[in-house]
Amino acid sequence: MWIRHASFMIKADNHVIYIDPYFDPDVHKDLPKADAIIITHPTYDHGTQESVDLISARDTKVYATRKSTDDITGQIIAPGDHFFVGNCSVSIVRTYHSKEDSVGVILESEGQRLYYTSDTDFNELLFDHVCTVLVVPVALDELDTSEILQLCAGLKPRLVIPVHFGLNQGDKFDALKLKNDLEKQQATHVVVPEPLKPISI
Repeated sequence: MWIRHASFMIKADNHVIYIDPYFDPDVHKDLPKADAIIITHPTYDHGTQESVDLISARDTKVYATRKSTDDITGQIIAPGDHFFVGNCSVSIVRTYHSKEDSVGVILESEGQRLYYTSDTDFNELLFDHVCTVLVVPVALDELDTSEILQLCAGLKPRLVIPVHFGLNQGDKFDALKLKNDLEKQQATHVVVPEPLKPISI
């Protein structure tokens, strides 16, 4: 489920995982508590301590990149790390954002492999992460529509979910344009998410 901007919630194996929580506490006060929270890089729009606290229970595990832990309390993660949330496998992979200390996330559960690229520049090593579901930013200075099309042609996900729009960069039009281009050129199914609306994968 997309919450807003780059914030995403995944339910897998009866566990709740949040990636990059950046919430409005007046709007998002009824979100389910997290089993795990992952912060992919140290910018306010990908996670704040206030947002982490909003969705944390006593046993919630928080994972964050080294620089992210300057502002958010959590266990430090880096590319190559691997852990489980219930039976859901979580792999931390390198990404290529212009800001340092950024990671991508791969979740594997029940035959699905979800790749959350986080903010990233285009790089041939992104093609190493074959997936069934690709969560990718649109309206990002570093990654344009033509590059996303190339990435999808290589990874061949059955479902693409565009994020990172509608707050301080881009709008729904950017996501709809990607949907139109991808479905026309590659017959790839694209779901343009609506805030707080579940997406079946």
